[in-house]
Amino acid sequence: MLKRLLLATAIGVALSVVLVFWVLPGYLPDSTDEPVRDFSAVGGDFSLETLDGPIERADFEGQVVMLFFGFTHCPDYCLANLATQRQVLSALEEHEQGQVRGLFVSVDPERDDLTTLAEYTDFFHPDIIGATGSKSAIDAMTEQFYATYYFVDTPDSELDYLVEHTTRTYLLGKDGQVVDLFTHDEPYTRILSRIREVL
Repeated sequence: MLKRLLLATAIGVALSVVLVFWVLPGYLPDSTDEPVRDFSAVGGDFSLETLDGPIERADFEGQVVMLFFGFTHCPDYCLANLATQRQVLSALEEHEQGQVRGLFVSVDPERDDLTTLAEYTDFFHPDIIGATGSKSAIDAMTEQFYATYYFVDTPDSELDYLVEHTTRTYLLGKDGQVVDLFTHDEPYTRILSRIREVL
């Protein structure tokens, strides 16, 4: 009885080894292949205001755009993101300059007038555009990009309120379509490398 049990166990182990090392690999994707990331449903046309006038997605045709939603009174993520955008833009080679822009969209138009936005983004880099719009325009755009934002009262603060918002960066290709997403702590070198693939 024990011999039969041991024999059955040995056969089971042998079959498992065959399955794992010879059969399954033929049905699994190559581990070296990059996963397909489809962003075709993310993004769309938009219409915003800047200090230099209205802008829309078509105005960036032929350029790669780093898009971020935030607000100028943001104490952390917005500052970090714009600093990253500055690093990317400053690292571009001469032949790449002018083909990449940053776009900072304020979801707090009540406090972020166009002059404030322009001064805020210019502090980081002249190729970063500060834009905003009416609440309906912002809501339409954030919905298209699957971004969120909401206001949080801070009665014990001089700011009165803060805005919780999506902290990812959207990379738009030359046709205005989203081609990649980056987390708030993505190294600028990773973003720069991806931009060069898109250019």
